[in-house]
Amino acid sequence: MESPRLRFLTRFILALLITIPFGCASNGTFTPQNVDKPRLNDETFIAIVSKAKINKGVIFNPGSSLDPFPYVCSVFNCNRILVGSGVLIKQSVVITAAHCNINPLGFVSFDGGITLLEIGDSLDHPSFSMGSFSSPGCDLSLLFLEEPVEDITPVLLREEALSWRKDRGIRMAAIGFGKGIKSFTVGGSCRYYGTMEGSNSLMWEGSETHAERGDSGGAVICFNHGETPSLCGIIASVLMSKKGTVIHSSATRIDLYYKWIGESIDDNEKNTRENKQNNKP
Repeated sequence: MESPRLRFLTRFILALLITIPFGCASNGTFTPQNVDKPRLNDETFIAIVSKAKINKGVIFNPGSSLDPFPYVCSVFNCNRILVGSGVLIKQSVVITAAHCNINPLGFVSFDGGITLLEIGDSLDHPSFSMGSFSSPGCDLSLLFLEEPVEDITPVLLREEALSWRKDRGIRMAAIGFGKGIKSFTVGGSCRYYGTMEGSNSLMWEGSETHAERGDSGGAVICFNHGETPSLCGIIASVLMSKKGTVIHSSATRIDLYYKWIGESIDDNEKNTRENKQNNKP
């Protein structure tokens, strides 16, 4: 049984990856008024400088043609405040970390928060728990959008199981809205080095490529043997030393939940069709 101290440390670590306290359920698509583009204020510039020091590439204009990962979005609570990140896996489905959805999320955005798209329903993995100190268990949630996203191609899901022997050292990229700014690991700074024993988390190493506040729910993309890049993980947590140094970051493995994801999406689509049929005059 976990001690109160261990539970406190677990929640503290998770809080580091979320930008603000959780929100509540919401309704109605909202587009903020008088917002032409993300503002680069002093706080933003400080964050950009900080990210430059930790070897990350900063995307200044998410949602534009220059964004190499347009399917990675930000997620918001009902007060339209940034909570974390998400990934488009089907035209009307975003996957994120379940710990970001403890209180239901309200919106997602693919253009840096200029346009917020309403979440109609959500589904956490039935076995989700806050887990141990290092990472939550089954930390996945599906967000079903009210309207499909037509102009962005969803990312492919990795179905093949990750092997710490065969896949160790493969190049990856971690993408999220850490500190409110969309960024990604660059070059060879992010590589798979194993899976926690008895856990569902993949890990990448290097203090210069660790996850930050707001990265929760973001993507870990796998580039392996010339194959099409695929989503192999959803950013979940970080493990720190006693002195505050990040030892590694972790992500929930997609391959372990590929079947659950597919079946859940099929069930949601079936229920949606049945509801429309029942509501016909």
